[in-house]
Amino acid sequence: MKAESKSIRQSQKRRRNAHALQKCGGRPAKPKSLSIHFLRSALGVRCVLASLLLMTSLALSAAVQAQPNSLEQLSDDFWTWRAKYAPFTGDDVNRIERPGGIRDWSRARIEQQRKDLAGFEARWKTIDPAQWPISKQVDYKLIGSALARVRWELDVNPRWKRDPNFYIAQTLTALAEALTIPAPYDEARGREILTRIENIPSILTQASENLEDPPAPFANVAIQNLDGIRERLRKMASSLVGSTTLNRDKLNSACERAADALEKFQQQLKERLPKLPQQTALGRDPYVWFLRNVALMPFTPEELLAMGRQEWNRAVAFEAYEKNRNKDVPLLKIATDINSWIKDAADKELQIRKFLEERGILTVPDWIQHYTLRPTPEYLRALGFTENDDFTSPSRLKENCIRYVPEPSDKLGYFWRATAMDPRPITVHEGIPGHYFQLCLSWKHEDAIRRHYYDSGANEGIGFYAEEMMLQAG
Repeated sequence: MKAESKSIRQSQKRRRNAHALQKCGGRPAKPKSLSIHFLRSALGVRCVLASLLLMTSLALSAAVQAQPNSLEQLSDDFWTWRAKYAPFTGDDVNRIERPGGIRDWSRARIEQQRKDLAGFEARWKTIDPAQWPISKQVDYKLIGSALARVRWELDVNPRWKRDPNFYIAQTLTALAEALTIPAPYDEARGREILTRIENIPSILTQASENLEDPPAPFANVAIQNLDGIRERLRKMASSLVGSTTLNRDKLNSACERAADALEKFQQQLKERLPKLPQQTALGRDPYVWFLRNVALMPFTPEELLAMGRQEWNRAVAFEAYEKNRNKDVPLLKIATDINSWIKDAADKELQIRKFLEERGILTVPDWIQHYTLRPTPEYLRALGFTENDDFTSPSRLKENCIRYVPEPSDKLGYFWRATAMDPRPITVHEGIPGHYFQLCLSWKHEDAIRRHYYDSGANEGIGFYAEEMMLQAG
């Protein structure tokens, strides 16, 4: 009986093991086979390990997914907020899509920005990315950099209280930026243009209240920038009205009030100028703070200076080699007129795209539109407070990029005269594979954090690199 019971128990155990093995995808083992028993055990261990790995992966994925305090939710909240409050700058790479409406740079609003930022910073610090994939850890650092940039603007380098040019950017640069999008302007765009003009007096009132002791060199630049501002605004309004649905009298009246405020601001700066300090630099410590927290660079200022000198020497040497190599090549001639310049640029842009692909340098996706030149509208020329280009934006990826250019002439400054002789360098730097190309790739990135993040330093580096790379590639 005992032997029979033992035999029954062994048989049942074998059936249970075989059943378990079948669940893991194996075959029932033949009894009394040592090798098969070993295989069965190994497969069982593999099944357990696979299950553990799957559960770990799912748990990790869940930790990375958007939750109330997750990085993705923080990113969504922050970039929505940033679009509303980010200051305007003269840097075309930093342009973002913004909601319309009145801008407020009062002390109360700035204090509210500080409180909002503190909330974002607190949420960011509570997130622990240590176990995340490297790509997500990078995203975490990018959001930290974006938050640090706001802290830099508000407190470390508070241009809102030390640089009058900050308020020229919030008024005239903001207006010019709206006008870089090509006309005609529908009712919504026209309304936003008028709002930015009407917003100028209140912003400059806040500027007078906020500015403490701006450095004299900064004040001098602002004073010069505002010379002839009334006539410039009048010319802008006169040439703009036909491209909008705006009422002429309403537009002219808003421009006159804006001119009153701008001239008053200029006069206030002139009166304060003799007593303003000469020191402009923030000092080494704030610069180090920027490098570590915003630029995410590990270098010291001294190391960057040494690298900069080395790069300068290398670039100058490379230019000398190029000049010597081409010393027998006839000098290029300036474009005969703006239409031939625009056509030449369009032809060469296509040649650049073809060259990049044929040489195996990079592929330009079909969905990326073209970098084009266009005559500068009179309303932009009269105003002149930003880079005269339109890189488009995330919602306008089906539109061509535009660089507004003046009539070609020997009297142009070096940059534009050289561009009128050969548009390829500016196309490579500003267009493809430079700024426009890089921005388009960013705006279509599958990672929402990287779609919004910007760093003009890296983008300018790519632009400069692209120029030399294309020369060296032939």
